Amino acid sequence: MRKRQGGVANIEAKVTDDLTLNVNAFYSRLKADNYNRNYMMWASQFINARAPSSYTIENGVLTSATYAPDTTSTAVTPYGVYDMISRPGAESTSKYIALDAEWNASDALKFVFQLGSTKGNGSSPTQDVLETGIAGNAGASWSMNGVGNPIDWSLGGTNTAANHLPQNGWIFGAQGIDVLDKEDWASADGQFFFQSDVLSSLDFGYRFATHERSNDFSLAQGPNWASNWTDINAYPAAGGAYPGDFGVGGNVPSGIWYYTPAQLAELNARFANRNNPERFYFSDVYGVEEDINAVYAQLNFRGDRWSGNAGLRYVQTETDVHYNQALAVNSGIPGAITGSAFGDYLPVVVNNDYNELLPSVNFKFELTDSLVARVSGSKTMTRPDFSALAGSLTLNDLTHEGNGGNPNLDPLVSTNFDASIEWYFAPRALLAASVFSMDMDGYVDFGNVIVQYKDQQASQAAGTDVYSDYLVSIPVNSNGKARGVELTYEQPIGENFGINANYTYVDGEADGGKPLNGTSENTYNLSAWYENDRFNARINYSYRSSFYPGVSRADNFYQDDFDTVSASLGFKATDWLTISLDGLNLNNPKLKYYTENDAVPGYLPHAFYSNGRQYYLNFRFKF
Repeated sequence: MRKRQGGVANIEAKVTDDLTLNVNAFYSRLKADNYNRNYMMWASQFINARAPSSYTIENGVLTSATYAPDTTSTAVTPYGVYDMISRPGAESTSKYIALDAEWNASDALKFVFQLGSTKGNGSSPTQDVLETGIAGNAGASWSMNGVGNPIDWSLGGTNTAANHLPQNGWIFGAQGIDVLDKEDWASADGQFFFQSDVLSSLDFGYRFATHERSNDFSLAQGPNWASNWTDINAYPAAGGAYPGDFGVGGNVPSGIWYYTPAQLAELNARFANRNNPERFYFSDVYGVEEDINAVYAQLNFRGDRWSGNAGLRYVQTETDVHYNQALAVNSGIPGAITGSAFGDYLPVVVNNDYNELLPSVNFKFELTDSLVARVSGSKTMTRPDFSALAGSLTLNDLTHEGNGGNPNLDPLVSTNFDASIEWYFAPRALLAASVFSMDMDGYVDFGNVIVQYKDQQASQAAGTDVYSDYLVSIPVNSNGKARGVELTYEQPIGENFGINANYTYVDGEADGGKPLNGTSENTYNLSAWYENDRFNARINYSYRSSFYPGVSRADNFYQDDFDTVSASLGFKATDWLTISLDGLNLNNPKLKYYTENDAVPGYLPHAFYSNGRQYYLNFRFKF
């Protein structure tokens, strides 16, 4: 269960006719204890050692196979793997305070000053985890049903809490995670009005911000080898079973047993090693500090049936990225820190500083009383997300794959051009079309590198340190471009009804013809509404075609087409109370994901989700 509590407060004071002060504050706390279970076939344990009793191959892909139970081997091979991950005490907090002042220095000169601070924390103090083998020598089967339907799969045998295989599993889970994100900022903006027929005003200003995101500690628990954690007789009976109907279809195992969060906590208390510094996981520790200074000026002008502006912004960014570089044990490198079971490590700081000059120009032409044309050009900058910069690293010892950050990322600098025509054919009615172009330098794509890291499970099995090659996905800079068309239609019907519609087409690609992250070729929305002084209602339908959100392991990863239906009702009960009811995902959409691998033609199914319908009842009070 998740519970959120918080509030917002705003105080405004008009000190004089020319000076207004405002204070705005917000606080929110989300308690989010959660329990994640992954019940999976473990094909890598048996597929290379045994032949299937029946199978089909399509375009080089083993689309279906049946592996009979192994009744002759004396060694036990797990045909499945089961993760149970409980996070008691997980929570997040967000808060900010912002102060602003509006000052009319004169009839021709106005200023707005702002000062603020925001802070967020996300913590997972404890993870109680068990990873265990299942279906020992019991056989398995699967059958793919294309990218639009889940894979049918099964495990042989009777899989219960009495016969799982802890000796084929592991005890993992990060402890003591507390991620901090905070920013302090200040800005001053001014506007000077000209007494001129052509020059209307000059906007100018300065902004400073300092931003930090960090996680300073992490323990990655492992098995306590002095305990009897591999003995099935040391484990309790099941605490429950979860249902098999997940709302996405497919024939999959059902009625699966599980340990309760309390049972997992008790098991980890007996079987887990959380010693510090032995289990200190330096790859989870990182910090990003970013200081930003920006100044701008924009000249606004006008003429007979036309207006426009031209501006220039100069931005200075200074970034320090802190992370720990993994080293071999006893590397002898000066400054290396020893004592962690994950190897030696060296704290590293990467300075990533850059400056950009960003011009923009916009024109508006009133061709007739109802026809308006607009053209614009600009150069914009988007800094890399802190999660992409951070050098933190996640590795999977089962698959020898992982993902991490890249502290050397450059910002995305885009050169943009837009042109539109707008026809206001009736009061409150609009028909518009626009074209746009974006050329992106430094677009953040995804790449794969092979890096050696210590393999915990292999090291324990071998009795000595074993370093393996891991295929790690990291963000990398590339170039990209997008060209598109947008269509908009807004039409009131009578006094209180209306309809809206919009459609966007985008043709985007990155270098080498690769897909552009987050870009759907077709997107459209249709909505109908009713509104009067007391009551309002709206229903909306949205569609988005498939798009590329990144990589999954080494493969391109896509989300399939999906559509959603939403609706809202609002009622103004009094001058100080408004009540609204919002419904999201009313059509209960199934989100489908698939991957693309260069080794085989076509696409492979990856994941299916059904998040259910959501309803929100809101009460808004005005004092």
